[in-house]
Amino acid sequence: RVRTAQAAADREQKVAARSHAPAFDEVAEQVEGRLEREQVRRCLDSLTGLQRESVTLAYYRGYTYPEVAEVLGTPLGTVKTRMR
Repeated sequence: RVRTAQAAADREQKVAARSHAPAFDEVAEQVEGRLEREQVRRCLDSLTGLQRESVTLAYYRGYTYPEVAEVLGTPLGTVKTRMR
């Protein structure tokens, strides 16, 4: 009985150890998100106005490349070049 009880306790400990998730650090997540947003802003600021407008339409407003080309009145190839 002692060995059976010990084996059951060992199994429970193994299962508990495998299912243990690390603690979520909300403050660290907020800081990381803020730093990423600042980095994106700096990168956008380094683009030309035409490039920034194309990227903003595609990534922040959800337009496809052909839609961006139509909105801006430019050829699709030009939009693709600006996006690259």
